[in-house]
Amino acid sequence: MTDGDLRLTDVLVDTWGGFVFINMDPDAEPLAKFLDPVPEITNCFEFEKMRYRWYKSIRLPCNWKVALEAFNEGYHVAATHPQLLDVAGDDVTRSFSYGRHGMFGYSTATRMIGAPLPRTGKPMPEDVR
Repeated sequence: MTDGDLRLTDVLVDTWGGFVFINMDPDAEPLAKFLDPVPEITNCFEFEKMRYRWYKSIRLPCNWKVALEAFNEGYHVAATHPQLLDVAGDDVTRSFSYGRHGMFGYSTATRMIGAPLPRTGKPMPEDVR
């Protein structure tokens, strides 16, 4: 046995926005090409300068992919979390495609968090805090 038999497998490593990306595929395209056009759209947020102000860890009794999926769309909120209807603001989400990447958000929301959803028929409170 030689030292070469004991070493770890070579991987591709690159960085963007303060994140480290590791790819096990030695033939993978460069990270910049894979991410295109995400950096052009998000560089104004300067991710590399962001720092945690606080965080919270929670152990969930489910597969991690199930928990993650809940944050990849907003359509389930009204049915799964009816207690939020009076304070969720506006749950209208929009999805956008950027090549092979996508995102969703509340960019067309008309009511801020703290206000009831329009579908409840409840009036806008004077103070949504």
